[in-house]
Amino acid sequence: MILPKLNLRSITMEGFGAYVRRQTVTFENGVYYILGNNLDHPDEADSNGSGKTTLLNAICWGLFGRSMAELKAGNVISDTQDYCKVLLEFDNLQVTREYGRRHKLSVQLPGSAPLEGDVSKIQKELDE
Repeated sequence: MILPKLNLRSITMEGFGAYVRRQTVTFENGVYYILGNNLDHPDEADSNGSGKTTLLNAICWGLFGRSMAELKAGNVISDTQDYCKVLLEFDNLQVTREYGRRHKLSVQLPGSAPLEGDVSKIQKELDE
């Protein structure tokens, strides 16, 4: 599958790493600097655990089925959850990957029916 130019517009994560509840991050054109605040321990000077790397891992996992650290689906689910979902929305493409009760991958280009079903078959098409 040859993909068009991809401009990421938003990412929605649920049950993925530090993002336990559904959370959407939107992007406009430009370059982004990711800065985090440690809300669990605001009096500490570091931002460990605020979700910066998890955000990047969610993009990789949504597209490729593995994170930057090669974590598989079962290792990216939040500790308190049994399900995770990542939705990537680009200008002209939408990718949804779910794992837990369901293991699902959906890719949709404008004006076409979504590719859904066998995760390994769809992933192979994306990798080509």
